[in-house]
Amino acid sequence: MNALHFKNVSKVFGEGDARVTAVNEADLEVAQGEVVLIMGPAGSGKTTLLSLAGCLLKPTRGQIILNGQDVTGYSEKRLPDIRLRNIGFVFQSFNLLSSLTAIENVEIVLHLTGKNWRDARKVASEKLEELGLGKRLHFLPSKLSGGEKQRVAIARALVNDPAMVLADEPTANLDSRSGQVVVKLLTDMAKKQHKSVIIVSHDSRIQGIADRILRLEDGKLL
Repeated sequence: MNALHFKNVSKVFGEGDARVTAVNEADLEVAQGEVVLIMGPAGSGKTTLLSLAGCLLKPTRGQIILNGQDVTGYSEKRLPDIRLRNIGFVFQSFNLLSSLTAIENVEIVLHLTGKNWRDARKVASEKLEELGLGKRLHFLPSKLSGGEKQRVAIARALVNDPAMVLADEPTANLDSRSGQVVVKLLTDMAKKQHKSVIIVSHDSRIQGIADRILRLEDGKLL
């Protein structure tokens, strides 16, 4: 079973002269455990495509099947739980809560699924230690380096055991060495846990980590 299947998916914004086709008839299959890198210049539709995959946007046309479920017609009320349990997100800006420590930023996702405090703390701690942050559990984001913040974000993305991880320009706010280390950590952990990973980026330095590289130009997957 594929983790993700796009069938002729398009996303159109606006109407008339302001109409923009951000994603144009995309067909995409991502297998379980596969790492796919989608590259393209700014404005090519990468973030829109990732938002469709993450159920943050609904397609204008086409069908999206996530982990065996056709989510195309799901209501806005149902989608948050689908995202919580099936998808992990890694953003270029980290999106950590500044008032929470590293472990609390990971725990909060587990609390949303109903885990009690003790179990959530144990699982979050183990995930962060796996990513080399055992001595940073109780540090606020302001006390962490960029690479450490992104590792906290990866722990948060993986802690709910999702079928798929989506990473939007994960190296954009990191120096070259930190960026490559972080992406390697993400893909190694995903492979180990048989998770699928879709990375959108224009960073050619990370091409070597992908099982497959696709290009997106003017909303078209090539």
